[in-house]
Amino acid sequence: MARWVPPGPGRGEPQGHGVPAPRHVTAYATRPLPEDGHERGTLEWVARQVAALGGVPYHGLCAAQERPAAATYLVPDATLCSAPSDDPLVPMQENGLLGGVVPYPFVATKVVGHPLVDGAGAAPLGWVPDLGAALAEATVPGYAAFTVEDALRAARKLRREGHHIRLKQPEASGGSGQLVVHDPLRLRAVLAATPGPAMVRHGVVLEADLLDPSTYSVGTITCWGFRIAYIGRQHMTRDGHGHPAYGGSDLAVIRGDLRALQRATRHSVLREVVDKAIAYDARIGEAFPAFFSSRRNYDVIDGTDAAGRRVCGVLEQSWRVGGATPAELGAIGLMLADARIERVCASTRERYGRVAVPPDAEIYHCGMRPGAGLLTKYRQVSAHGGQAYAR
Repeated sequence: MARWVPPGPGRGEPQGHGVPAPRHVTAYATRPLPEDGHERGTLEWVARQVAALGGVPYHGLCAAQERPAAATYLVPDATLCSAPSDDPLVPMQENGLLGGVVPYPFVATKVVGHPLVDGAGAAPLGWVPDLGAALAEATVPGYAAFTVEDALRAARKLRREGHHIRLKQPEASGGSGQLVVHDPLRLRAVLAATPGPAMVRHGVVLEADLLDPSTYSVGTITCWGFRIAYIGRQHMTRDGHGHPAYGGSDLAVIRGDLRALQRATRHSVLREVVDKAIAYDARIGEAFPAFFSSRRNYDVIDGTDAAGRRVCGVLEQSWRVGGATPAELGAIGLMLADARIERVCASTRERYGRVAVPPDAEIYHCGMRPGAGLLTKYRQVSAHGGQAYAR
């Protein structure tokens, strides 16, 4: 995550108050990205797609230490942060970037979704004490902790409630940075190995581990004033060394926002999944009024806990370009091209090694990923009859 640096020599005026529409699109790297890496290649491909949808030029990639040009539409690789101790983020609004801006760094990570154990303990600047309890209806049982002692207390409480424990690093993505821990001694050893400054700054999440889970993606994205919403499923694959890796997403897309998706969803389980995402999104907005995002993606899990109880709740949020973004932009492009299309089926795939790419697919990255092998990413988009909403 990085703090937003206002474009151009001055601070300008707020979007929507006399500022002309962006004249070009800029990819914004908040951290060093190797020139031949898949993350940089995908980010720039997404930014070019955004530029094409808006009918404006692509202005290239801007590194975090550089200042983006004036009147640019920004496509950052991470959620941006406008800390209250700095100048307020006045010139940027939802229609100026593909992604989101939070008032404190922790808001963009997994810790924001859970309370402190027993409502007490160390917490970062900006922590809202009542938010965790308000989100309990929409999340998996769990706690956030910013000291080893608080994390151990949270683990003991989860075990008393009959849960197995999944330990998560708050800033990890794609299923990485997670560990299921049954042995309290091992948990203590893992926590003790976490550097103190990292624990204080980022914290950890301890959640109930679920059995036989299904994970869904619920989201909405607005690009150049055009909004879609979707529900989908994620896929896992294996990299070149056999390690689990993100394998892509299948999305059922409609025109409109999350409320429109809620009205269109017929299946009872899918409707509950959408309800959880909407509730989570609403509570975050109430707790942090300065937060805004043009892309909102929520991973929602449905499974059973160690005691056999069904659990459905949001695992994490993403307010930035994500693995499903190429599919989302493909759906927008198809709908913009034909006003009669109300629903779209869009998917992405990430595969390692030599793969047979379907003839109707569009490749957006193909290259070697260090330590993982040859990686090919592609998307497919087609008009959809809406069956996923009727089941």
